[in-house]
Amino acid sequence: MKIKIISLFILAFGFSQSKINEVTEGKERLLILTADNGKGAQSIELTITGLVSSESVNLNRFEVIDRNQLEKILSEQKLQMSGIIRDDEVVSYGEIASAGEALIVSILSFGQKGVPPKESDSEKKKNSGFFWERIGTELAVGVIRSMFSNEKDREEKWPHNIQTSLQAEVRKINVESGKSLHSFRVYGEHTGGTRAASLSRVLNQVHRQISTKLRRMFLLKSEILARDGSKVTMLLGSELGMKKGSIFEILKPDVHRTINRREFILPGESAGLVRVSNSGTDASEGKIVRQWRELEEGYSLVEKPQYFGGWNFSGVYNESINEKRIDIGYEFLPFSRFSFTVGGAVGVVTDSRNDTDFKASLTGGINFRFIHTHFFSFGTSLSLPFSLIFRQDEQHENVHKFQFTPTIGLNTEFLVSRTKDIVLGVHYILADKSDKWVYTKGEGDEVTNIPGQWDGDTPSVKPEGLYLKIGIRFINF
Repeated sequence: MKIKIISLFILAFGFSQSKINEVTEGKERLLILTADNGKGAQSIELTITGLVSSESVNLNRFEVIDRNQLEKILSEQKLQMSGIIRDDEVVSYGEIASAGEALIVSILSFGQKGVPPKESDSEKKKNSGFFWERIGTELAVGVIRSMFSNEKDREEKWPHNIQTSLQAEVRKINVESGKSLHSFRVYGEHTGGTRAASLSRVLNQVHRQISTKLRRMFLLKSEILARDGSKVTMLLGSELGMKKGSIFEILKPDVHRTINRREFILPGESAGLVRVSNSGTDASEGKIVRQWRELEEGYSLVEKPQYFGGWNFSGVYNESINEKRIDIGYEFLPFSRFSFTVGGAVGVVTDSRNDTDFKASLTGGINFRFIHTHFFSFGTSLSLPFSLIFRQDEQHENVHKFQFTPTIGLNTEFLVSRTKDIVLGVHYILADKSDKWVYTKGEGDEVTNIPGQWDGDTPSVKPEGLYLKIGIRFINF
């Protein structure tokens, strides 16, 4: 087994790599510092820097050197850090710590203040009738507060409804050149609770953003070592942060061209997507989930740290009620056997009086794929549409009725390009739960539903038979 792994690594590095898609070869030292350390150990700068450090460690791609470790290195060399860190000092500190790159965390804005709670409409009505009583109460409360409360309480009028806002920047610097390579900003805002509770909510928001944006800043770059059908062996493993479920884009080799004696490197064309199915120490296994060009061993792999989804646009027809509609939905986890869809639809149906009615729906559903390859899939679905059907009654009132029609279906998808699939489906309604035709009168709390007026039989909309669907899906990457 060791001989096999060694031979795979020799094969991998036998291919020429351009600077555009160099394979991640090992952990690099990463220095993480705050731009200003002059506010004490409890400052928000150090809190955000701690989040950046912990997420960098979780990525498992670096040897992270934080301020404490750097100060220890400097003390051994009888040096000392300054309060405000300049870019040229980052270069010096990075060289001392043998780090190739550094992250500098800056707080652009931060504030906490109490704000008056929002009143509900009922409270506004109630309070509007007692203006003078409220004035007297506020004066009395103000006198009591000034007599018995401490200075901090007097400064904060709404201590249990604190509004916290935070904006920070993380900048990546090349230690050797001192140049800024990349930066991103994180934002957070929350209103409610005490200072500590409000700040905690904001830090949770910022933490999630840091996790996502750090992965995008430091992408893993791998290579296909071997291929067997839809299965591939990939360079790199858990030692460098390869995780099960991660998606990588497959790229053809870069193209080298010489124009007027100058050499240019053109990025290789995209060929497909592969998902990590099993991660070893130094190599991983993956499955091709989407392929639109031929691919070979030696092709590059670049991490795609994003949430994939797909927009579905479909035309649907049912003969029994002459229903024609347009469905628009968004699918989560489109490359998995299980996926989820939410969306809506608009169209027309023919009722029992042979009149054309307008229909609008909101729906949610789950899909399961029996067959799932990199260019074709086939499976079943269950959707739960809630619909409103509109028409006029005999008194020319605009009436409507609710309809709930749980539906099962068979679907198939064919890949036609990098981001597009053709979708075909056959659906069948399991049950039809409909309400009565009504129209509304009144406003606000006085709205009432009045039954529609009909001469003879009440019109009905009872779908039967099969629904035929054809559409297109756009994958968002």
